[in-house]
Amino acid sequence: MLVRAVRRVVIAVGAVALLLSTSAQTPDLQGFLVLLRADPGGVASGEVTANVLDGGPGEQHVAVAVRDIAGQNLAGQDVQWQVENTGSGAVYVVAVLTSGSVTNTQLPLEAGALVSFTVQSGPDGRAGVVLDTAQAGSARISAVTRFGSLDRQVHWSGPTAQAAPPVVLAPSLPPEVRGVLEELLASQRRVEAQVGDLQAALSVLPQAAQPAPAEPQLVSARQVSGVLDQLTIEELRSALASGTATLTSNGGWWNEQPTFYYAFDQPSPRTGHLYQFITGLDPDGTPHWLAGQDPIVDSLPGDATYSTFREVHYIQVPAGYRPNSLRSVEALEAALQTPGFQQMDPGIVINGPMVTDDAAPIIPPVQLVRSWYNDQPVVYLDFGEHPATNGIIPIAPVYVLVRGFNADGSPMPVDGQGNILPTVPGEPGYTDLWAVTFVVVPPDYVPDSLRSEAAVKASGYELRPAGMLVNCPVISTGRGSATAGEPVLVAATATPQQPTPAATLGSSAEPVPAFGLAAVQEAGYWISRYNVGTLAMMSGLGVPLEMPMTAARQMAQLVGLPLDQLPPPMALLQGVFAAGDPTPQNADNPLWDPRSFDQTLVPAAQAQTLIKELEWAKQFHIDEHFGPADRMAGLVLVEEAKATGRLLRERLYNTRTRAFDTLDASGQLMDSPTALDQIHALWAFADLVQVLNDPRLPRYTSAREAMEFLRAADTAFQALSRSVPPRTAFEYALAIEALGWYASVQTSAASVRQTLAQIDRSAQALLNAEVDTIEDAAGKVYGLLEAYRLSSNRAYQEGAIAGLQFLETLWNDQAGAYQTTGGGDVIYNPQEAGAVVAALNAARFFLVDSNHPELQELAVERLITFYESVVLKSGLQLATGGPAGFPHPALPTAQEVGRAPVLASEVAWHNGHWQVTNDRFTTDMAMFLSNQSIWLHRDQIDGFIPVSAILVKLR
Repeated sequence: MLVRAVRRVVIAVGAVALLLSTSAQTPDLQGFLVLLRADPGGVASGEVTANVLDGGPGEQHVAVAVRDIAGQNLAGQDVQWQVENTGSGAVYVVAVLTSGSVTNTQLPLEAGALVSFTVQSGPDGRAGVVLDTAQAGSARISAVTRFGSLDRQVHWSGPTAQAAPPVVLAPSLPPEVRGVLEELLASQRRVEAQVGDLQAALSVLPQAAQPAPAEPQLVSARQVSGVLDQLTIEELRSALASGTATLTSNGGWWNEQPTFYYAFDQPSPRTGHLYQFITGLDPDGTPHWLAGQDPIVDSLPGDATYSTFREVHYIQVPAGYRPNSLRSVEALEAALQTPGFQQMDPGIVINGPMVTDDAAPIIPPVQLVRSWYNDQPVVYLDFGEHPATNGIIPIAPVYVLVRGFNADGSPMPVDGQGNILPTVPGEPGYTDLWAVTFVVVPPDYVPDSLRSEAAVKASGYELRPAGMLVNCPVISTGRGSATAGEPVLVAATATPQQPTPAATLGSSAEPVPAFGLAAVQEAGYWISRYNVGTLAMMSGLGVPLEMPMTAARQMAQLVGLPLDQLPPPMALLQGVFAAGDPTPQNADNPLWDPRSFDQTLVPAAQAQTLIKELEWAKQFHIDEHFGPADRMAGLVLVEEAKATGRLLRERLYNTRTRAFDTLDASGQLMDSPTALDQIHALWAFADLVQVLNDPRLPRYTSAREAMEFLRAADTAFQALSRSVPPRTAFEYALAIEALGWYASVQTSAASVRQTLAQIDRSAQALLNAEVDTIEDAAGKVYGLLEAYRLSSNRAYQEGAIAGLQFLETLWNDQAGAYQTTGGGDVIYNPQEAGAVVAALNAARFFLVDSNHPELQELAVERLITFYESVVLKSGLQLATGGPAGFPHPALPTAQEVGRAPVLASEVAWHNGHWQVTNDRFTTDMAMFLSNQSIWLHRDQIDGFIPVSAILVKLR
């Protein structure tokens, strides 16, 4: 029998150090596990020297277990273990322990490698892992559960052959800790029968060999591999180290939809560090970047601590600091010890893999960022912010199909099979970090027969963890086929695609996917684009905005557009009329007949148009995706938005009613303000302030104008709070949304708290409000889910769930829509359709932590059917924009029907058929549905309340 000894063990539980002394011989592997208990917040702190079990020269086993997380017993719960070898020698995960049983396994971990697996705790809630090592080393061991997580760095010294006495608990241990450890030690009798199995597994493992330390290697973005369906894992590792493979748009599958993604090596789920330099912060937390100073990164590929995910730290510098005089973490740490330097942690993590500077990304919104590492210039690709918890990136599986394994253990991939993803951006649980899981298929398997996670799980094929992580940001879903190989990064000298004229706001069409969620998002993208482009630049439906030629030339120079390519004159607007007939005068003149115009200026119409213009301006600011003409269109849209904001503030504010009011065609305010007008005005002004203050949009930023429109937002807030408060469920729902955006741009924590208190009052009122219309019913779901995101008040989530269940009682399967009348007809205008889209879109994102996952799935199903039925098949969208955009069998082209590609005012389901019952264009309603449509693409434009921006202001 192998003789094992337990050496001295030091444990840190919170701030209490515990010493377990040793004094007599002990039996084999019977209960000698370190039991780590997490603090009440769910994350334990401190370092642990784990129990080390010696079995003679060259044998050593390290055991770690967990029972409680955040005070919750783990009995019967899934525990996701992550073990990362942070030492220099090889380690093997040889066993997984759950209470009285041992599951033998054999997972090799080279230096820097990580393995992730899930086990279920036994009846007493205990779960653990055992490592085998032949030398001193260290590991990062994490246990993630529904109650919280535990993360520890474990160190051990080399093996010895010396036997040692049993563990004696120190008298100074706190009683609750002592009781737990005594129970653990007493449990040794329950595992005794399994020891033989464990010993047998240990005895056949090869002795761990220490590899040579890896040299730091900076890999070109155009040379990073990651084509998991074309390379074996070992080939992939070799390619990443040598930089010989090509980064391609890797083809895979999600939920039967073709999906494409970047791929980078990622050694662990831990984050690294990125230091960005600022001169100060605005009261709302907006940083003022230090011009001329590049960021500093803490690691490169090949470093033991390298991570493609980096926690952002702001470094505020003193007056007189010379940009780029600090170029390394070491120099920065020294500077922070001197007066004038200050580090601030905004709680932001970005996905930023290091690359070389000969790559230029062309898929937005990726940016190439120059930075410093140890006084050397380096660059990284910025994929934007990414969620993380306590410095750990969440992990999702990626299924890689193989036909088996070679004699050396390398997998044999299935040629022609795309990898399978469980989720994509915009869906619950999405993360860029994937753990590779092999799916072992039989010899007769036909490539791409499996195209979803559900199909993989239903197949019954063997699933085998590869012990490897990859960083794979998804590019797109639902377009084209899943064939790998289309380049997504090109040299900076590549010829750009010729842009389309700014006035059309169009681009070339792509293949239409089968109608599913991706098709809904694609349709929403184009319907939004058709409506804003037609209204703001072609229709003439409003008060004209004159743009001097000098201003146009300045814009062209700013975006690099040659003056001889300036677009023809456009029908720009500073204010929009209430309604009109969307029929162009002729094929060569897109202007609508002014005799059809309702020249009333409605506050809600100005506001929703302003928001629509800003959402597209945000898109057109991405230089790598849009050409100079589209970039100029973005500048034009911002100028229109500012002009509309000034018209709303100066001409539509009624000093008699102290509220925003409708201006009739004769120029008289009607003294009939509505709550919706105040709500939309507040929402629009807040969005405009956000754009003018956003450092990511430097062509648009203007601190002076931002303050101008913040004062206008304050006026709208007062009007909504005191003059015309909400009364209906729909009004309360939109008030919550507008107030949330307003809170995100306020400049003091006290003001933010005041606004959040009003949101809470609105949510309470919404919870108890009567439902009289389809807008009210959908508004309850939309508004309460947004309130829940801000407050974590479960009553709001449960109220939204009840609202979704009520909506389901109204579903008309034949019409593919919710019932809106007491009879057989179903009638919708764009505002009602927008309310339903908002509710279902919120439910698909924000019911992820509820006890009703079936409702989340149902919301997606209903969204797909509703959007196709009510927006497309019904004729509510009158036409497509021709060869560009999104074709659908139910939609004619604008040329075919002589109508602009915009939304009608009403459709009805009558006697089993859809028909357009009002084909006029109503601005406020059309812009509301257009905004909700583009916000289906949350991964591109997030129209929900920016909760993180609000939380920053409260710190």
